[in-house]
Amino acid sequence: MIKILIKGEALDLPEGFSMAVEDTNPIFNDQGSQSIPATVPPTRRNNRLTGHVVRVDNAENPNEPERTCIIENGAYQRRGTLNYTSANSRDGITFNVGFDNSTAYEKWKNKKLTELSTLPMWRHSSLAVLMSELNEIYHNADPKTNPLAVFPIVTAIDKEGWLETYSIIDPEKVEILNMWTRTAMQYKALRSVDKVTRTINGTVTEVSVPENYGFTPFVRVWRVLELIFSDLGMSIAANPFKTDNDLARLVVLNNCADSCCQKDVNYIDLMPDVTVEAFMAALWARFGLVYHVDFSTCRVTMAFIGDIINKPAQKDLSNIISEPPVVNYDKGKYIKLSASTSIDCAEPETERFEDFFKNFDSSQIGDSVVENENISFTFNRKTAVWSRYDKVNRKSKEGSTSFFNWDPKTPGVEAEEITSDDEFVPLAHVQIRKPAYGTYGDFADDVPFYLKGMRHNHSYIKGSDGPEGGDTPLAFMFAFTGIETSYDSTEGRFASVTGDTFKDGKQHTTSLLFQYKGGLFDKYWRQYDEILRHGARTIEIKGRLKLQEIQQLDMFRPVMFKGVRCLIDTVNYSLPGGKEIAVEIKLRTIQTQGTYNIATEQNIPNFTLLDTDYYWKYVSDTLQTVYNSTESKNAAIKAWKNANPDYQAPNIYTWPGLAMPVTVQKTGLTWESDPYNADGTCNMEGATRTRQYQARATYEIWELYDVSEGDPDHYETEPGEIPLGQITITITYTVTLVSAHR
Repeated sequence: MIKILIKGEALDLPEGFSMAVEDTNPIFNDQGSQSIPATVPPTRRNNRLTGHVVRVDNAENPNEPERTCIIENGAYQRRGTLNYTSANSRDGITFNVGFDNSTAYEKWKNKKLTELSTLPMWRHSSLAVLMSELNEIYHNADPKTNPLAVFPIVTAIDKEGWLETYSIIDPEKVEILNMWTRTAMQYKALRSVDKVTRTINGTVTEVSVPENYGFTPFVRVWRVLELIFSDLGMSIAANPFKTDNDLARLVVLNNCADSCCQKDVNYIDLMPDVTVEAFMAALWARFGLVYHVDFSTCRVTMAFIGDIINKPAQKDLSNIISEPPVVNYDKGKYIKLSASTSIDCAEPETERFEDFFKNFDSSQIGDSVVENENISFTFNRKTAVWSRYDKVNRKSKEGSTSFFNWDPKTPGVEAEEITSDDEFVPLAHVQIRKPAYGTYGDFADDVPFYLKGMRHNHSYIKGSDGPEGGDTPLAFMFAFTGIETSYDSTEGRFASVTGDTFKDGKQHTTSLLFQYKGGLFDKYWRQYDEILRHGARTIEIKGRLKLQEIQQLDMFRPVMFKGVRCLIDTVNYSLPGGKEIAVEIKLRTIQTQGTYNIATEQNIPNFTLLDTDYYWKYVSDTLQTVYNSTESKNAAIKAWKNANPDYQAPNIYTWPGLAMPVTVQKTGLTWESDPYNADGTCNMEGATRTRQYQARATYEIWELYDVSEGDPDHYETEPGEIPLGQITITITYTVTLVSAHR
């Protein structure tokens, strides 16, 4: 006997009442499991339990807010959402019941991440304690236990020439969140400032800002998923974005410049401006993530399509059939993947990599800065920016990002398009120019260019984005904390380019690019693409199963049928039922047919960002030359004068005019510690590169005496007997490197 319970009370059902149910696999269906519409009589009880849906003057929408029910048939018990479709005082009340994912889909369609009821407050006793916590996260965050990450991002910049390998930027031309400075011990630290430089209406202006302005943490994807499903009242059985070493580093970007200007940080400020539906669609497009929501157990199961098809079979359905199966042969398809490239400078030169690299092969690929005349293309492994190399003028030009669609356009095969609204975010090197003496400032980093301006939720700060602030599109980035080349900080990356080793000894191998070996298609979609191309069959079977067996069917595990591995597409049955009930099951084969060359069809570029066979070798540097140069000595004399404004020369023939070198010490990045020079950032032998670094040079300043006695033909000076003192300045020197093979 079947029961439909609303608020614990059963509806009146007519004699012989039955309800048809279709359970669906979320891999192949976006509607979710639900019942076929059924009708119950308009009895007094039914009218009361359904909210008098038959009344024309009913002031309430019976479907908003949603109303839940429980379907019972013996041991079968299932929670669902009622959806009334029509009502009539004579013919009855018609409705269907949505189960599991269908309920989630309906809730998420228009609900934004910022509207989740479970978004917490990150509380602190003071702004200073908050800044201390941000620094701890920046330096030491464990990606599997700490839900937040902190690293610098650029939100606005004078874009002219930013794709160049080495970008020296004046401070008023760039806006950076989570910008670090170096301590006296050369330790990177996040520090609150009370003023920032902005270009307002073309004028460089110093703007006063509240404490902790310009800092914001980023929420890890695994934590966003927890908040999404807890909003539904669900717990996660296993969160692959938390258990996987690489994916635990994945975060969602935001551009809220004043999220930390209050001691309690509201997660609303840290969320992008997208619906939950769009967020989950992005995880499907990038990683093939699917999920099953069970409202009866309040548990959600998540899995990747690439993992599902490789699981062992849960059951053999060969012996349940009551009549011969029907085999349907569909046309093969291939996977096409795409995401948004609307952020400035993110859009590649062509939508497809194949069109950009037409008529060339990978043997013509060089590193981003090369002097070889036989290079047609150059490539920066860290930023994944391509350039064509002008052999005549020896210059790289026509830069393009690697944010290509995955679209091999196999002749005669239709595309299965999977697209996402999340944004690709470029990466580029930024070094801030220091105003004093024309030298460079401390900040130098490879930074994500999330060029959407700064958003202001708690203050009125005007910048290049205007007073209202920028929008916050969905964008992902990996937070690399404590890698060997940057052990004391966190960097935002979309891929590992050097086989970066972390403190736990693990290496990162996942890329957010669709293209290349190790890209998203190669890692998460390749096997499913092969099945769509060469396993395009569905099998329709009819048989009998116990209700308990139906409930135990796992949509995320294969089944066997006549020796062929399959995934369940749909299961149709009717309630009530006895010990066994009739079922109709649609299967999709995950076993391919025919003879083919999948490597040729998929044509994954045989090119990987992860390549450590080549390394940069030191050739020479200009440190001693610059240290002993007249220009540096004159800069030291000028710096000493500025530091000693009360100095009075004894006479007109005496002045501080001699700087004697004392010591010089490299500071900040060196060519050895610079992640830009890490192993694997080049992929050919003999390429050359020059990089600029800083050193602290100390000089003794001496007075000079004019001893020529006024003879213009025999001008001569001598130093004083003791130095006036010492002065230390920052100098910039150049290192030349050459790529070599191990």
